[in-house]
Amino acid sequence: MVIYMEDLFIEVKDINGDVKKYEVLHTFSFNDKNYVIYTDNTYDNDKLNIYASTYHMFNNKIVLDALNDDFCYKLVSDKIKEFINGD
Repeated sequence: MVIYMEDLFIEVKDINGDVKKYEVLHTFSFNDKNYVIYTDNTYDNDKLNIYASTYHMFNNKIVLDALNDDFCYKLVSDKIKEFINGD
């Protein structure tokens, strides 16, 4: 997926060329990896849908990558909790 960051929103273009807009909630770096936490502002069972990915630059575009291990999931989960709690 390729994303374009503009202000606090990203547009994600999937492999089919479809584009969806997300609100960026938080970005951070850890151990030479960049992370983005974002939402499409939809709800599931009264809970806001929140997504997270790592990202890197490729051909002057930002490319999202899936979180690929338990450490990344834990790191992002902790950051989301901090964000929600205002820490």
